[in-house]
Amino acid sequence: MGHKRPNILLIMADQWHHMNFGFRGQPDVITPNLDRLRSQAIDFTHAYTQNTFRLPSRACILSGQYVRTHRQYGFTGLFDEHTPSLPRSLQAHGYHTFHVGKFHCNPYGDRLGFDEFIPTLPEDMYQATDPQRTYAAWCRQRGVGWPRCTHYVTPV
Repeated sequence: MGHKRPNILLIMADQWHHMNFGFRGQPDVITPNLDRLRSQAIDFTHAYTQNTFRLPSRACILSGQYVRTHRQYGFTGLFDEHTPSLPRSLQAHGYHTFHVGKFHCNPYGDRLGFDEFIPTLPEDMYQATDPQRTYAAWCRQRGVGWPRCTHYVTPV
């Protein structure tokens, strides 16, 4: 019987205080699904960020590089198809990689090695692997409003 690879779930959330979870004893926050997940997972309790701005920090995690190397300083940057990435490394080891949520790490349209990409932000819609599987499509199907963004330019 072969060794089964573990599932890997990396949750990156903006502006969440580390104590705002039920499993950390916060009585006003009810997080049963995250509490159950925590009971079966690793919880990094002593982590530091490479950058105070969330996007360069997210780029550090995905690329394994410092900001000075990956040069993703804000909502635009210099990632390209040759940028090393955690998803590409996982793909090379037989994992199916999946991303859902905000991304805006790369204005060039390269998904950094995600096999499937379900975006939630207007500026990321052009990167969807399936235009019918986006947050915008989910909202349309349910008659729910979705934010519109007109101040960005879709890369060609």
